[in-house]
Amino acid sequence: MPLLTHTDDHARPGRTRTETVRFCSRCGGPDDALPGRPELRRRVCERCGMGVMLTAAGDALPGSGAAFLIVTAELAVSAVSRSGDKVFGEEGELTGSHLLAIVTSPLGDEQLEQHVRRAALSRTETIAMPVRLVPEDAPPVGTLSARIASCGSPHAALVAVEPSGFGIR
Repeated sequence: MPLLTHTDDHARPGRTRTETVRFCSRCGGPDDALPGRPELRRRVCERCGMGVMLTAAGDALPGSGAAFLIVTAELAVSAVSRSGDKVFGEEGELTGSHLLAIVTSPLGDEQLEQHVRRAALSRTETIAMPVRLVPEDAPPVGTLSARIASCGSPHAALVAVEPSGFGIR
């Protein structure tokens, strides 16, 4: 597909694509459980006490505390990271909202829907595509680079954004 890229070049140093990361759905912080000790893993984040610990591909998040949405296969927002509050709006106002009421893609909303739905339904590779904020009162951030990846459990799509440097409005 034109302009769609895999995020292999965006992976953090020392992390391969086959690795996974556990992170909090609210604060975005990593899981501090000891590797190889799954019995020590908690379901609720010990840092903020508000988020559910999710797992995604190692290249899915730009870093700890990233701005992201968790989206269902029906394209409903189920969680917004604390950093995402500053980009997309408050989690309480966005939970249950349709993804396309929050972001759109210059490549076409059909492609955005297809990639998010596929990521929410089955394990997929992380892809990157441009998105823009929809609401008129959204911050003037221009075009963002969105990493779309599978996450869970429960199964959902992770839509993590970071500045792209293009089209600041």
